[in-house]
Amino acid sequence: MPHADPRYRTVLLLIFTHAFLSFVMVNSARVLFSLYALDLGAEAFAVGIIGAMLYVVPLVLVWSVGMMFDRFGARWLLAFGGVCGFLGLLVPYFVHSIPALYAR
Repeated sequence: MPHADPRYRTVLLLIFTHAFLSFVMVNSARVLFSLYALDLGAEAFAVGIIGAMLYVVPLVLVWSVGMMFDRFGARWLLAFGGVCGFLGLLVPYFVHSIPALYAR
């Protein structure tokens, strides 16, 4: 059996767990931010734009992030992305307005 090493299985389990939790958090944030926008009184079009921003921003940034990955490596880029994602989720917590939801 290839890769019967228990450390390999542990690393694989951690990777799958991280991927699953990331998927759940991103999709939960999309739904929760949309509901929060409705609670703030946003119109249906604004809620659609807020939900679409989760997919449009990565689509626009994919080329430049790929070039930065080649230049700086994965470690710094992942740390920067994690910090930006965390700060983006905190903005609506401290600023209770519809434009703050676009900033996330």
